[in-house]
Amino acid sequence: MQGVGGAAMFATTFALINASYTGRDRGVAYGVFGAVSGGASALGPVVGGLLTQGISWRWIFFVNVPISIVTIALTLAVVPAVTRRVGRRIDLAGIATFTVAAGALTFALIRSSTDGWSSPLVLGLFAVTVLGAAGFITAEARTHQPLIELSLFGEPRFAATVLAALVLSFSAFGVLIYTTVWVQTLLGLSPIEAGLVSLPLPVLVAFISPFSGRFMHLLPRSLAIGGGVTLIGLGGLISAWLVTPQAGWVALIPGLALMGIGCALSVPTLSRTATEAVGDARSGMAAGAINTARQLGQAIGIALLGSLAAAQASTVLRSGAAPDPTTTSTALLGGQAQSVLAAAPTDQRPRLDQLLHAAFASSLDLAFMVTGIAAVVAGVLVAVMLRTPARDAASSTDAPEAAAADAIRLGAGRR
Repeated sequence: MQGVGGAAMFATTFALINASYTGRDRGVAYGVFGAVSGGASALGPVVGGLLTQGISWRWIFFVNVPISIVTIALTLAVVPAVTRRVGRRIDLAGIATFTVAAGALTFALIRSSTDGWSSPLVLGLFAVTVLGAAGFITAEARTHQPLIELSLFGEPRFAATVLAALVLSFSAFGVLIYTTVWVQTLLGLSPIEAGLVSLPLPVLVAFISPFSGRFMHLLPRSLAIGGGVTLIGLGGLISAWLVTPQAGWVALIPGLALMGIGCALSVPTLSRTATEAVGDARSGMAAGAINTARQLGQAIGIALLGSLAAAQASTVLRSGAAPDPTTTSTALLGGQAQSVLAAAPTDQRPRLDQLLHAAFASSLDLAFMVTGIAAVVAGVLVAVMLRTPARDAASSTDAPEAAAADAIRLGAGRR
């Protein structure tokens, strides 16, 4: 239920911004949206830590209720009503095939860490992913009202923004869950302290994004988006260099700060560039595509990086002659380091503790290295694609008022 609600809200937001603001005000609106959206993604651990440690873990769900009530009241008060176009149908075939493909891919990446990349289950899930993707492409090409018009990807600027959104979330947010586990279970920080460690990223996003949106017209889009994604990659590479078995939480700060600057530069510009590339009549469709790419990038990042990190930790543990390295690596990345130590004989705990620190640090290094390289390569590629001359995005015959309806229709299928 939360997924469907979030999909509808995110996809409709860009259409509403385009309908409500013009010129520099529209840039400011995108900047504010980027600040709130990007900051909230990394601020969650801080609020979650406060609620979990101070009240109860159940409040990570209860807190949504008063926020939702206030949001509904504000929406009814300030958002103009949009007449719903009759005759619009939900693309059930597109929803089903995309969900199957995305779900199978994510599950395959998750299970690869325990079952192995060549296991029948993982290979079967990859096969389902391919079949689901083929079915989605076929369904979208044949329906008159698709979730997304595949021809939009022929516009280099739109394709570049989707790629940037995917890699941005993969590189900036996919690894955060493992840094949180590291600082709590290996470095001994509390949930609140662990959340505070991640603050450089959301704070910089929140402070820089509004200025980025206001002055985005002064900076080439290729530099803002491509450069922002590249900065995220450099932040990952710096973190891979600084995180060592002897390092403390301070080692994360420079990389997270650079990632925050990169997100602040790229996110507001990313949203507006995507909608401009396809025209106002398809702004809702563009919004849904960008949001889908960001959510999918983060999901794939958590799954893939977790699999790679587990394999790396297992290798380090095996080289140190740790008992059952595969099971131990899974427990280590799952936050059970102290349980592993407690189960070991007393005289072996000091050496095992050093080995666990080395294994987790090596896993984080690999994760940051992968995300860093991916973002740097994608940043350069996106910058080149955004410099490609644009096609005429205003050729659509649909009325601009259809954007919100398209947004809700596409957003409903995002999850």
